[in-house]
Amino acid sequence: VYKRQESYDRSLKGESPDWDKKTQVEHVLPQNISNWAHFPNFSEESHSNCVHLFGNLVPLTGEFNNTVSNKPFKDKKEALMKNTMYKSTRELFEENNSWNPIDIEKKETHDVEKNEEEKQTEKETRRVRGARPRGTAGSSRGTRSSSLSEKRRADDVFARAHQTFG
Repeated sequence: VYKRQESYDRSLKGESPDWDKKTQVEHVLPQNISNWAHFPNFSEESHSNCVHLFGNLVPLTGEFNNTVSNKPFKDKKEALMKNTMYKSTRELFEENNSWNPIDIEKKETHDVEKNEEEKQTEKETRRVRGARPRGTAGSSRGTRSSSLSEKRRADDVFARAHQTFG
């Protein structure tokens, strides 16, 4: 989970401090609920289905995690929106006014798609960078046009990556 979240945070092209021993994963919808009245959008079943989804997790330093641990979304938003150093955490609280199963599933889908796009871009980049222009072994015929073709493909990959990740 840490690597996946760190990778996602870095893909946002914002402040992304190195994850270390101080970094913890916060469950936006708390793992333990003592007062269900603060969580009217959740039944015990929907809580169980959503609480450990990647879309419900954000990085925080241990200091903040201990402060907001089992609080409702509104309280977490107030405490964290401007104070956390992780862009993905700020983004979640800036973009949401409430937190319910639909919000968690939307974030889950968004995070998974973003992660897949990033993996695909990395794969394409490695493929293009590792590709050897045709004609380099033996004859020099065709080397220039092949090199230009490879460069164009590499430029396309980098342009797509720039559009996707800023």
